[in-house]
Amino acid sequence: QKSCRGAILLLMLIVIANPAACFAPMPAGGAMQPARAVSSRTLRLNARGVHGGLHMVASDVTDADFKKIVIDSAVPTLVSFWAPWCGPCRMIKPVLEQVQEEYAGKLNLVQMNTDENQGTATEYGIRSIPTLMLFKNGERVDTIIGAVPKTTLESKLAQKL
Repeated sequence: QKSCRGAILLLMLIVIANPAACFAPMPAGGAMQPARAVSSRTLRLNARGVHGGLHMVASDVTDADFKKIVIDSAVPTLVSFWAPWCGPCRMIKPVLEQVQEEYAGKLNLVQMNTDENQGTATEYGIRSIPTLMLFKNGERVDTIIGAVPKTTLESKLAQKL
């Protein structure tokens, strides 16, 4: 019973010290390994996985260039607020890739890592990720919180574009 409590306590300490470890796959040996951080530059929006096809990359946007890339854009822009450790953010990537492909030329898709760009995330009240915000003519016209199905995202875009 003491060893069980000790194992639980150790697990709690690991989760508190490194929340990303919760998303790391458990190796065959059973020892926990911390998850490898993924930079925003390497985030790929790929609906086809490893089976081939186009690998589309959403443009990165930062606090410094948010106004230029999003607010001043002549084309409506969908901003994905995300973080590398966020499981639901990874779940919605294939949906975003499909939307990017289907709305090419009519919609820009950009992503902002909220861990690295807290100023803009705070300004727009991002409290949960993934959060998608649609900007048109320099104004925020819609917000979607959470990993939503493609049909939900498409209906929102159809209403606003």
